[in-house]
Amino acid sequence: MNALTDKAEAGHTGTTPGPLAAVRAEMQRMAPEIARALPPHIPPERFQRVVLTAIQANPDLLEADRRSLWSACVKAAQDGLLPDGREGALITFYDRRRGRLIAQWMPMVAGILKKVRNSGELASITANVVYEGEHFRVVLGDEERIEHERDLGAVGRRDPIAVYAIATLRNGERVREVMTWQQVEEVRAISRAPENGPWGTWTEEMARKTVIRRLAKRLPMSSDREQDAELRRVIERIDEQYEFARDRRRPEEAELERRVADRIGGDAEDAAAQLEPAPAIAYVAANGRVHVSPDVASWRADWLKRVKTLVLADRQAELQEAWARNSDAIAAVARVAPLTADEVVQAIRDALGFGAELPEPDEAGAVPAEALDGPGRG
Repeated sequence: MNALTDKAEAGHTGTTPGPLAAVRAEMQRMAPEIARALPPHIPPERFQRVVLTAIQANPDLLEADRRSLWSACVKAAQDGLLPDGREGALITFYDRRRGRLIAQWMPMVAGILKKVRNSGELASITANVVYEGEHFRVVLGDEERIEHERDLGAVGRRDPIAVYAIATLRNGERVREVMTWQQVEEVRAISRAPENGPWGTWTEEMARKTVIRRLAKRLPMSSDREQDAELRRVIERIDEQYEFARDRRRPEEAELERRVADRIGGDAEDAAAQLEPAPAIAYVAANGRVHVSPDVASWRADWLKRVKTLVLADRQAELQEAWARNSDAIAAVARVAPLTADEVVQAIRDALGFGAELPEPDEAGAVPAEALDGPGRG
């Protein structure tokens, strides 16, 4: 056992249990819940060993809210996948609303493909990233197809330009989905941690999962077949990493948190409490009309769409006015999203291609018109 593990096991003083020792004790209490969730082909002892390895490899998990950590582990067990970094992973993000680090279960593409093998309707799914300079051709019409020639020298060295997924049904039919990298970035922008977490560590993995998620909406997976229902659930786990999922917690998730609280101790009512609903946020248009977005993700998408329209039309005066009219909304987003006001503004800058040239709104909420000129504007 190395020095870091010793310290985590024994605590800083050597007399009080360290966080890893506490996790081991909690795992023993959670063992019946995990065993009940696991499918027969995964021995509980093996799953527990993989969990401990994952926690030791990612010290942030020791600092995360424990109920969220064990809820994430039970979700992995329910999916019949291992949090080994290949089939799936235990990740963390900082939830500003609850003021704590939260652990989350994230199935990966290999895990999704593992579940595909048991599907009643699907024979296979493939998903690939396309890099700049590779031959890539999408043919539509009566005989649709995708042509992609991999250049091994481009992988990891050139910029990605697109991502696509192809599902082959057991009857031989194929279903395809293609996304430009710009579309991928728009999805990334509404994630809980666009620059950190899974999007920062596994950018291309997340892109492949994103296009699979979009493809899944068109696949004929039966809700009556247990295997298809499991596959759809695993694919839809990706939604939990986005802002719009904050206020969509299902009743079974609240029940899972209650059971976890019962196993490891703590306030069960606090564990099961619904997250504070995100307030509706308004966008004020040039004509003075107020457009209300139901949540942060919708507001961001609406705001970026409208501001991009003004930029592309070179309507600089209106863009300056829009910034002034909506400065309160930008601040409101910062109060409920895991971003500061400055980071929200920077995200808008980046999406518009301004880089760092566009200054903050002044006290009146205005952006100098001269700042909107020049080659930095996209």
